[in-house]
Formats: sequence, C-alpha cells, structure tokens
Amino acid sequence: PEMGDEIELLKGDEVEILEQYEDGWAFGLNLETNQSGAFPLSCLEPVDSRPQKEAKKQRVQSLMVT
Repeated sequence: PEMGDEIELLKGDEVEILEQYEDGWAFGLNLETNQSGAFPLSCLEPVDSRPQKEAKKQRVQSLMVT
C-alpha cells in the first residue's frame, strides 16, 4: 500500500468487493485481516463460480502481493 486508504493483500487472501471504480481500483474488505480499503482489481481473480449478476456480493482472491 502506498496511500493511507489502501490495504495490503497477500496471495490467496479473499476480499469482498463493496465498490468498483472506473480506474481499475475497488474498495472492499479483506476477509482474512478484516481490514477495509482500496486495492487494484488487476491483482484479483474470482473465487465464486456463480455469475457475478447472481452473486449478492462479489468475492475474489489475491493473485499477488501488492
């Protein structure tokens, strides 16, 4: 994390996306650490096999250390 509103994501951390932004970032909750903040969407992959439209909240996991 470089800014005060960003959170650290480690490989395999599951996060819940609460809000997505047009610049490729999102705001959400790291379910492993219970920290909330901003993170880049580019380092995430879906973990829920249901289509995103059906999922009430989008869950993803980190692919790399940010």
